[in-house]
Formats: sequence, structure tokens, C-alpha cells
Amino acid sequence: MAIKKGEHSIELLSRYVGEEVVNIILAETPQEIIEWRKGRGNKNYPYVAGSNFIRKLNEAFGFLWSHEVIKHEITDKHVVTLNKVTGHIPKRTIIRKYVDAQKGAVEETTVIEGQDIVKMQYGSYSAKVWNEDGKDHQAGDIISWGDSLKAAATDGLKKCSVEFGMFLDVYGGMEEEAVDPNQPTPQQIGALNLWAKDAGMTEAELAAWVMTTIGKELSSCDQLEIMQLIPRLRQVAKDKKKLANQ
Repeated sequence: MAIKKGEHSIELLSRYVGEEVVNIILAETPQEIIEWRKGRGNKNYPYVAGSNFIRKLNEAFGFLWSHEVIKHEITDKHVVTLNKVTGHIPKRTIIRKYVDAQKGAVEETTVIEGQDIVKMQYGSYSAKVWNEDGKDHQAGDIISWGDSLKAAATDGLKKCSVEFGMFLDVYGGMEEEAVDPNQPTPQQIGALNLWAKDAGMTEAELAAWVMTTIGKELSSCDQLEIMQLIPRLRQVAKDKKKLANQ
């Protein structure tokens, strides 16, 4: 099957992970599991519940997969998680039989070693707060940090799964929600804070590092500048760990 820009080559993908797995991952999403909710601009956006992603991962990898939250960060009332999903493809043997004009009946055996497929993505969630004072809380308090962390982790799981190719007919063609390019997203700020924490920086040290690195205050950075800072800060964290282990 020819490979075309913007399209999956089923034949090529199947060569590495097996046709059955590819068919499960790229199967059309049943209409009955597609739900809708309001997003930015008061527009309706389609989505698939987290339980369906778990069911799809189980079907594709036969329970031989794992989900790990590498790290998390809480900024004000926003939670950001760095998620890792690993799918395991067991070792398998492929037997191909065909008739050759000269050799007659031919049987070819190919052994494909087992492999792990890893995807990593950030998840996020804006924590829900109490609207009124109560016995054990005040208006504005977080209702449940546990539920908020779980929701952010689920968001990360879903993003990793979409990178595998799951539910692409729902998420792959979805237009990006309109955002102000001059205003960093909570996910971007959360990712920056994650790596700052990993580098052992306080908020003041992070602010000073940003000023030294690009000559601007963190609060005045736009999206592009934040995205340029994240890999630099990640390298700072790695260098510090490397020095600590020497």
C-alpha cells in the first residue's frame, strides 16, 4: 500500500505491531460513545470518555500496557501532570506460504521480537471549587485535590492514546480552540514549573533564571517564549542531576 501524506499506511504499520492491533487502534469510533461539551468560544466539541480509552488500550494490547504519572505540578488551582503510557507488543512468529514458479510450495518464517511502544504527554485540569461556605470549607476552596489529580492524569492518558492513533476520527481533525497567542496556557506554565521543580528552583530562582535567559519577566512572556524556555529548563534539570550523580 502506498504511503500518502497525511494518511496511515495500514500495511506499513501492521509490519511492526501486527494487523490485528492496528485494526483495533484505527477502528472508526462508534457514534454511541462520542459525547459533546462546551469549550472556548461557547462552541461544542466532541470527546470520548476516559473509560473508553482504557477499554481500547486493553483491546489493543491485551492488558499488556501501563500508565504512569512521571511528575505533577499544582499552580494556583490548576493541575498539570506528565504522563507516560507504554504498550507492549509480544514476540511473534509470522508464517507466509506461497507458490514459487521454480521452487514450488514455499514456506517463510519470520520472527519479530517483542517491543514496547512509549508515548508521553502532558495532562491538565482546572480544579473545581466550592461556591459557598460550608462546615469544613470556605467558598473558593478546592473540592477535591485527589479528583483533580485523577482528572489531569486521565487527560494525559487520553492524549498519549491519541498519539497511538486511537480515536483519531474524533480528535485528529478537531480544530484547535482559539487562544490568545500572547497569553501562555496553564499547561505551558505548569510544564515550566514541573521542570523548575525538577531543577530544584524556587519561584524566585525560576523568575531570575527566565530574566537571565531571555531578558524578560516570566509574567510578560508569550506562548512562543514559554515553549522555548521549557526545553532549556529541562536541560538545566538534567545537567544538575548529572552533576549530583558524579
